[in-house]
Amino acid sequence: MKTILKSVFAALLASFALSSCTEDSPETVSYLPVTANNISGTWQLSEWLGAPLAEGSYVYMDIVRRDTEFTLYYNLETFSPYIRTGIYSVDEQSGIVSGRYDHYAGEWTHSYIVTELTADRMVWTAVDDPDDVSVYVRVDSVPDDIKGSVETSPEE
Repeated sequence: MKTILKSVFAALLASFALSSCTEDSPETVSYLPVTANNISGTWQLSEWLGAPLAEGSYVYMDIVRRDTEFTLYYNLETFSPYIRTGIYSVDEQSGIVSGRYDHYAGEWTHSYIVTELTADRMVWTAVDDPDDVSVYVRVDSVPDDIKGSVETSPEE
């Protein structure tokens, strides 16, 4: 009987030793569904067209779920900082976000499919141009110095 118990004990020790040496499986990321609630908040553009933004350039997007409104603060491809406002819609089935600017400035140039949405990051890809990829990261707020220095966009 002692021999059997020693064998069982040795087998248990060996199984514990072998299981502790196995590689950890890669961590799976749990993505959120694309809804107005999940994309609401303040986001900063961290990558555009596969590259980080040039130093000093910025795009902040403040998305309000309740009113499906957005405010865009940017100095990308401009000499001065600008602000644009408007409304957006989310097709929760397809994950596509579309929008329209205020003051008769028209529709967004593209509609975007939102992917890889987490609490802190999301990827927007233009539906009609898969090379137009924007990566946004969540931030607490638009910096006050940016809010105070913007003017209405020249397109409005």
